Amino acid sequence: MKHIKTALLFIILLYLPLHGNIRPSFGVKSDFNYTDLKNSPTAPDYIFNNDTSFYIGFEYLTLNFYTSITPALRIYTTNNFSVEIQNGDFIKRNEEIAKITFAFDDIYFSYIGNNLSFYFGKRIFHFGEGFNRQYLFVGSSVLNDDFNALYNAEVNIYQDNITYSIGFMPDTDSIDLLENPEYYLSWYSVKYSTPSLGLLGIVDYTYNVEDKNNNLKLGFEASYIFNTGIKLYGSIIYNLIDADEIGKTTDDVNSLIGVNYTFIYDDIIINPYLEYFYEESSSFYSLGFYASFFDSLFSITSSYSYASNNKMSLIVIAGLNINDKFNLDFTYNTPLKTDEQLEQIFELGIEYNY
Repeated sequence: MKHIKTALLFIILLYLPLHGNIRPSFGVKSDFNYTDLKNSPTAPDYIFNNDTSFYIGFEYLTLNFYTSITPALRIYTTNNFSVEIQNGDFIKRNEEIAKITFAFDDIYFSYIGNNLSFYFGKRIFHFGEGFNRQYLFVGSSVLNDDFNALYNAEVNIYQDNITYSIGFMPDTDSIDLLENPEYYLSWYSVKYSTPSLGLLGIVDYTYNVEDKNNNLKLGFEASYIFNTGIKLYGSIIYNLIDADEIGKTTDDVNSLIGVNYTFIYDDIIINPYLEYFYEESSSFYSLGFYASFFDSLFSITSSYSYASNNKMSLIVIAGLNINDKFNLDFTYNTPLKTDEQLEQIFELGIEYNY
């Protein structure tokens, strides 16, 4: 048996270079987050976290197959905050604890044919249009951070302009921390697309392991690109079953409608947008733009949001990309009018890869 395994490993190592290209990959990326909070006797003054990964692996590419495996050593910090009363005064203690875990920065297998494709592993993907909101696969909607690498398996079947997709996904965050998944998710979608028109219908089922309940979402999205470069898009998500309860209120409906315009001149790309979205019985408006200069060497994204409860926020993201080898991103996020504890957030992301 031992000799058979050795022979199989030898055949695989011999087969790969002869039938495809192998490229080693290694790098380091680090994300720093500093959250400034308002003064409070029962909350910390600030929260600082760092998440750093060192990874090394390889990519393998043929005409139809692509494989990328990059195991990573992840070092990250968490905060242990407590409040004590001494002599009638609040004493705040905010301790930063460093933790180490092993995870895959990327583990990805794919096959793409004329009528069929399948994916397996951890990859960055999402459903949905919109600069600020993606309602599927990210839990509650988030701002400007929708593109997370997630463990998943997906099969796509192509028929003319129609794509049928079946997928499965466990809880990525728990797996990366070597813990049992808190949920399992599966979906079925049908997408129709032409150069100008896009239609997507999706059914999303989630089983919550901890609470042992079921969740079912129905979603539809449409987008259209005019000859002038203007793009209209909209989507609606209905939580048909939420924690085993049938959705009967407006809180169970999320929707988005937006318009953007793409302007291209030489190495300059400017993309302004305006969006309106509705969730949890509240309305939000977002106005912003994306700009890229010198063949994506430098980019900037700015977003202003206003909510119906009179809350406003401003987000500015500046990025530097050198030959897709070195990336530097700086993010500033601040509420302009709010009664929340948050003052402002500073984030710095650095990555070098080869």
